[in-house]
Amino acid sequence: MQSVLHKTFGEPVDVLELGEAPVPEPKAGQVRIKTILTPIHNHDVWTVRGRYGYKPELPAIGGSEAVGLIDALGEGVEHLQVGQRVSVASVHNTWAEYFLAPAAGVVPLPDEIDEKNRGTVDWHADQRADVTRFYWHSAGSMDDSKHCQRRSR
Repeated sequence: MQSVLHKTFGEPVDVLELGEAPVPEPKAGQVRIKTILTPIHNHDVWTVRGRYGYKPELPAIGGSEAVGLIDALGEGVEHLQVGQRVSVASVHNTWAEYFLAPAAGVVPLPDEIDEKNRGTVDWHADQRADVTRFYWHSAGSMDDSKHCQRRSR
């Protein structure tokens, strides 16, 4: 699969390149997501520079959040479906055609939220859950339990 990766740390303009990587396989509790849209955040840039809170193993694929379609389910994932459009943050390797995410952190997107609008806002999991609840409520569906698992605080 195509990806945007870096083999060394440094300024993104100097070290990022288009490359090939294997398509990842989801493990238990994970989903594989086909990327539709993935933003570039300031923390992504600092990670590429090697000056963020962690340094990924090199070569590394950049990116930490995305909107995409679930492509495959790992063992035990039952509340999500292949083909479902989702949003996810606080993950790795989203600057690629496919990436993995913990199923518990994936938020299904209702049709009323398009990719461009979702992709321009950096939301935390609870904020995404609240916004999607608002849209489901507005559409007349009060029961969001089948759509969104919210983490206990």
